[in-house]
Amino acid sequence: MIAFTRNITNGSFAGRTSRREFWKFALQVFILWNALLLAMASWVTWQGDLPYLLRIVLTAYVFIALLPTLAIGSRRAHDVGMSGWIILAPIFNIVIWCQAGEGFTNEHGDPPTI
Repeated sequence: MIAFTRNITNGSFAGRTSRREFWKFALQVFILWNALLLAMASWVTWQGDLPYLLRIVLTAYVFIALLPTLAIGSRRAHDVGMSGWIILAPIFNIVIWCQAGEGFTNEHGDPPTI
């Protein structure tokens, strides 16, 4: 949860992010999202209707996680030497997520230490 909370509070689009930090964050977002969906599915199965409070929690999670997710994706693109705007082209994201970062200082800063 450290990577998740650090990126939630940081939310900066500047700088670079290593593959390790990106995947730790992505895994935490994935686990939390699936836990919320499991809770929602269980509630609907047993009660038949989704309460208003759970809908608010799911919506809040989406909005809370959106900015840090975009920020870490942008910083990951910076690490491989691309503009952060490339994350808006989804097909390139898979390549960026798996590609090793540049091992030298580029226009976006020094290589990440993590």
